[in-house]
Amino acid sequence: MTKELKQPHDRAWDSASVEILKKAEQECIDTCFTRMDLQQNQCKIGKDGVCCRICHMGPCRITKKSPRGVCGADADTIVARNFLREVVGGTAAHSDHGRHLVLLLKKAAEGNGGDYQIKDEKALRYNITTKVFVFLARVFYF
Repeated sequence: MTKELKQPHDRAWDSASVEILKKAEQECIDTCFTRMDLQQNQCKIGKDGVCCRICHMGPCRITKKSPRGVCGADADTIVARNFLREVVGGTAAHSDHGRHLVLLLKKAAEGNGGDYQIKDEKALRYNITTKVFVFLARVFYF
């Protein structure tokens, strides 16, 4: 049975996005939208984020009947773990961008940055660490 794919105007409200989706469809280029359509019917437990595959005792599927995984983790713990792993994985995958910026900033400070130069040294010395710490202290400790 062939699944009926949604039309571009059902996927996006922005006219430019609709046009690019139409072009992709005409040229038989799959997009995240068409791939998602082909992945149906998805597991509701996994889609809700309460499926844990971290250890080899699972996968654990958290339901009303079994509210905890083998390790004792409940739905909140599993969702938090899954979210944290995705954030850390994304951060690690893109940390090289930050490294390249720091190395370029160092070269610019040494006068070897090519077309790049430091124009506002005062802004560069702004102490954001203190501001962030005060904000976090207010959010989590007061």
